[in-house]
Amino acid sequence: MPHPIEEQSYRILSTRLDFESFDDESAEIIARVVHSTADLDFARTMTVTSDFVVSALNLLGRERPIVCDVSMTKYGVNSKKSISAIAEQFELMANKTRSYSSMFRAVVNFSPAIFVVGCSPTSLEALLDCEQMLNGSVIIGMPVGFVGAAESKLRLHNSNFEFVTNSGERGGSAAAAAAMNAVIRISAGQRYIKGGRIVEPYQTAKGVSNDLEG
Repeated sequence: MPHPIEEQSYRILSTRLDFESFDDESAEIIARVVHSTADLDFARTMTVTSDFVVSALNLLGRERPIVCDVSMTKYGVNSKKSISAIAEQFELMANKTRSYSSMFRAVVNFSPAIFVVGCSPTSLEALLDCEQMLNGSVIIGMPVGFVGAAESKLRLHNSNFEFVTNSGERGGSAAAAAAMNAVIRISAGQRYIKGGRIVEPYQTAKGVSNDLEG
């Protein structure tokens, strides 16, 4: 069951935002990011593609790995299946950053997977350069920073992947991990959003919402 402080946080959030313009699965992800960061702006800037949740749940059901860009993102994800690409100490590529090299090698070794980028824009660039090798993978791309973050997210937004992202320079490991944790909660049937509104926590059929069952 959720901690009482979490429930109180969601009750406060329900007075600040409504999610009627989102489907409930997307709203769960966005609400979890806002709850985890206390940054209401994410509700305005985030995008969840139409088949992201279904694709991500399929990957979780097949026990595919969750590949994070850095250890900070990995430690925020509530799953033993998560991997830090940069901690794998892959061989560096010529003229590429360590983050780019690590994520590129991770695609080769772990795809299909759920890839979660919360720190390094070059990790997201590596994923976007690997489109032909991702084989049904999905991406949570929320890198942070003044250099390259907004540009890499715009590129993701214009791609053919199923993804979660936001616009602009904001982002970070906490936000990306929160988005991933929302997917894990959805897979377990743990929900807060119903009909575009935050309600008391409730349980659906494990792994799917009522809307997805059909």
